[in-house]
Amino acid sequence: MTKTFNYSNPVEIVFGNGRIGELNRYTKDKKVLLITSHGFRERGIIDKLGETNQFEYILDNVRPNPTLSQLNYQYETIKNVDFDLIVALGGGSVMDTAKVLSLQTKGWEYTEDLIKYASGKVADDKITPIIGVPTTAGSGSELTPWATVWDDANRKKYSLHLKNLWFKTCICDPEMTYSIPMNITIQSGLDALSHALESIWNINANPITRQYAVSAAKRIIVTLPKLIRYNNDSFYRQEMMFASMQAALAFSNTQTSIAHAMSYYMTLERGIPHGIASSFTLPAIADAVKGRSEEVDNDLLDIFGEAPSNVLRGMLNEIGVSHRYGDYGIDEEDWNKIEESLSLTNRTQNSIVKFRQVLDCLKSSSN
Repeated sequence: MTKTFNYSNPVEIVFGNGRIGELNRYTKDKKVLLITSHGFRERGIIDKLGETNQFEYILDNVRPNPTLSQLNYQYETIKNVDFDLIVALGGGSVMDTAKVLSLQTKGWEYTEDLIKYASGKVADDKITPIIGVPTTAGSGSELTPWATVWDDANRKKYSLHLKNLWFKTCICDPEMTYSIPMNITIQSGLDALSHALESIWNINANPITRQYAVSAAKRIIVTLPKLIRYNNDSFYRQEMMFASMQAALAFSNTQTSIAHAMSYYMTLERGIPHGIASSFTLPAIADAVKGRSEEVDNDLLDIFGEAPSNVLRGMLNEIGVSHRYGDYGIDEEDWNKIEESLSLTNRTQNSIVKFRQVLDCLKSSSN
């Protein structure tokens, strides 16, 4: 066991069925900006929240994988709105958008300055407090201090990471996940599994993150296939949200690793949904890490038993997700470009194995 380590996560967690009813405890006497996506207005959820909460403005045009151009437009939309609290209702893209728009600045060139922040500039500006209400069990963004931003013009991905970008509170109500489509349930669940495993084969892992990660992964491999058959089962929805929370508590301190580093190119250039892009490589990575760390071997044995990669492939097959990269249209040229792209993210450096070791296992398992 590691003898010295640090662990910190300052976010208040409010967990359980029906806890969304307590949102007004946090919004009372506040000037609230609600950030969400249009689907929640269509499904009547915004109107229901509006019965007990007052919103100064509702920004409901968040789309998947927020881009610099979208964020610039959204900033121009709300920069003159007087608000002192943000409520972020949605999945990871909504959470990331809320973090970016929480930066309170005066007279800046939004796109240009955002890139500076994402490149490591420390913010002196006021950051508006955020209450997160996740509606997917997967992204974990409500428990981390960074946001993913896509530069659609220059085909790049940025990670906005500021030390004070943590949410104030997240309300994790499993009932909020009932209305999401099955494909999003699968993708977000696999993202959570990837978060858990990525925080295990990670040079930043410590005893606390390992405990969270192992528990999360155990829950997900049992629960996610059950949700395919019992979509709105209260117990399984609660188990998935709890597992997602545990995975986030793990990777909020380790960051992600090689699977996520490889996934960014796949999402940006091949349009593969993030949850799939960050998870179909997991069986090959499990093979690649075998024997490289006693702690990692023991954790994977605890989660999967004697054959981790086989269990992972079996689970992916059960939920209809291929582990073969050829099924996603990825070829040798793509792998070369993915290898080049890894220099643009520090997530690669968190891995206990190298890219080529993973690629060898990917090719072997895809034959």
